[in-house]
Amino acid sequence: MKQSFITLVYAELQNIINMKSSKQQQKKETQLIDYFKIVESNILYTFQKIKQGYERD
Repeated sequence: MKQSFITLVYAELQNIINMKSSKQQQKKETQLIDYFKIVESNILYTFQKIKQGYERD
């Protein structure tokens, strides 16, 4: 009885830890996606400025 209770509690704690690390992983992925969107926007802006410079010349 005592052993099965300890096993049950241990399994539940592992589930909680796995859920937490999964949420942290999702948060990191979201931050990376946001970062790359900003980088993409900056690159597009830079190329538009270069294109405008060439069109004026």
